[in-house]
Amino acid sequence: MDWDEKGSVVAVSISTHNEDVYLIAHDYKGKELLHFIQEDVEVSGVVREIEDKKIITVQKYILKEM
Repeated sequence: MDWDEKGSVVAVSISTHNEDVYLIAHDYKGKELLHFIQEDVEVSGVVREIEDKKIITVQKYILKEM
């Protein structure tokens, strides 16, 4: 996660069951995921790697029920 100077969350990441971390691209779907912090979600999208960081542009997500 990343915060602005006011303490508001401005970026999130997804951690997988095997502890891989994917930064969420800050586009339309990525901004929607700000509402689901610490929730279980299933995402699909396009992954790219920049400077050894995995970034996913989310095309679809599903909020998983516990």
